[in-house]
Amino acid sequence: MINKKIIAILLIALFVITILPSSLARDDKSYEISNADISLLVNPNGFLSVTQTYTYVFDGKFHGVYRDIPLKNGQSINNLNVTTDGAYSTFKVTHEKDNEHIVVNLYSDEAHTQSIRDTTVNVTYTYNFVNAINIYKDIGELHFVFWSSDWDCDVSKVHTSIHLNSSEGVSHWVNPYFLSNKAKWDGNVLNIDTGRISENNYGEVRVLIPLSQFDSNPQYGNIINENGLQKLKDIQEGYKTQAQLENSILTFIPIILFASLIIPLIIYLREGREPKISYNGIYESEPPTNDSPMFVDAVFSNKKGIGTASDNGYQATIMDLINRKYLILNRNEGDIQLEVNNAKDLSSLESYEVDIINILKRYSGSDVIDFNKIKNNLSNQSFAKDFTGDYSHLLSDYKFFKVKPVLYKYFSNDGSIKMKIYNVIAIIVAIILIVYCLYFSVVPAKFTVFILALLFAIINVALLFLPNRVGGRWTVEGYTKYKQWSNFKKYLTDFSLIKEHPPESIAVWNQYLVYATALGEAKAVLKAMEKFIPDEFNYNDLYYYHNFGGYYLMSHAIRTAHSNANSSNGGFGGIGGGSGGGGGGAF
Repeated sequence: MINKKIIAILLIALFVITILPSSLARDDKSYEISNADISLLVNPNGFLSVTQTYTYVFDGKFHGVYRDIPLKNGQSINNLNVTTDGAYSTFKVTHEKDNEHIVVNLYSDEAHTQSIRDTTVNVTYTYNFVNAINIYKDIGELHFVFWSSDWDCDVSKVHTSIHLNSSEGVSHWVNPYFLSNKAKWDGNVLNIDTGRISENNYGEVRVLIPLSQFDSNPQYGNIINENGLQKLKDIQEGYKTQAQLENSILTFIPIILFASLIIPLIIYLREGREPKISYNGIYESEPPTNDSPMFVDAVFSNKKGIGTASDNGYQATIMDLINRKYLILNRNEGDIQLEVNNAKDLSSLESYEVDIINILKRYSGSDVIDFNKIKNNLSNQSFAKDFTGDYSHLLSDYKFFKVKPVLYKYFSNDGSIKMKIYNVIAIIVAIILIVYCLYFSVVPAKFTVFILALLFAIINVALLFLPNRVGGRWTVEGYTKYKQWSNFKKYLTDFSLIKEHPPESIAVWNQYLVYATALGEAKAVLKAMEKFIPDEFNYNDLYYYHNFGGYYLMSHAIRTAHSNANSSNGGFGGIGGGSGGGGGGAF
């Protein structure tokens, strides 16, 4: 059986986690990086001189920021210095095997005693990067990550400038590939300006530099004794082809997804349309079958899924037991109480009817069923959980033992099951696509695909909660009886019909009230009773139970139990493999 509530909860949780900005998770402070300015100077000796300035906008109290600079095998940095504008600072560097961890403490006073609060600070890192430039036999390569996915926040814009001896003979690529048009030459400086880059994405540049721009022995470069020009071009071309293919596939996927929505329509057309029947009655002035109120609620009321009993059936069964004198109503100073009629043989009752009586007695705490006591007892969470379990078990057993063995005669659920299977698969596919777009894809189509996948998931969640009648189909017998019970409900709710064809006795009115409760139309019948029958009917036990507290208290007890039970306490670098990069954050 598909647990639709769990699926819905998981989907909503996923949307909340993925859609809400991470800043909302911070309760009383937040920060953002409004600008990142990176300057790279390629020196003839192979040194890469790096200057990185990050503009932090702090909201709340902070103590500082940190920066991680990853190092590949053989790489190192020297002459590291950190300066700040907008705050006083000190910094400390922790040298690790493959990482430089820089902690910058920020202060609002020169004595370094007060933390910063609600301010903007520029933090600048300058250093020389050793072995960051690869020197092949035929070309020099700068492969540098100017923004890394390791940052724990977005950046509003990034400006990267690469200073070379000359632009002549230089080839360059910006990855992800759709950022390539962000690079422009200004003399011998290659400028790259991007818009917002999210914390889950990256930006890098690969520049191929003629060897003529380097010394004959560039001692601070990473010497690689093989040709690299063609291999590096092949890497970029292969990546471009792959990225374009991914973009095309992502663009095409939403078309497939929304086209697949024809599947539920096909299922409905094949297995969901109702059969033709010969019955053409306008109304029914008498109950059309002798089925129990619980069965009428489960199969013919159409309030919930066909085959599933509800609170209406539970309440109608209690009223039916009163009407049949198995339960005797006591009017104890205005309180509604019920007692089991010992003069009646309970063995003649159905097992679920006996279970209902026993549940009422158990949670009243005595053989006298006092609805006020039940309501008060169910305010206790432990009792509420037990009651909810017993109540759910009762309805589940009724469905399994009383409805399921005969439901095939009235209704086929095959089409509905197929629809639900499609909906679940569609939701899973949409979730996978949403996660992929958020955390793994960098192609332009991902933004459109994300929105469409989200919409597709919402549509399928909505379809998942449609009643099984939409995909299922009545049999001829079932549809005939359903129409008859619908026409009986029409009779019960149409005062003109009741006036024209009134029930013959109070006993019949009682029976109608029981079935009206099962069909969810008790209020309409009560209004008709008050209008068309004598005042002395007000002393009728069934009417008194429903209109003077019993029905309401039982409904309130069920709602209280559900609420309290659920409460809680408490080498050749591939794409993305360049030098530099790393991330950072604030504390």
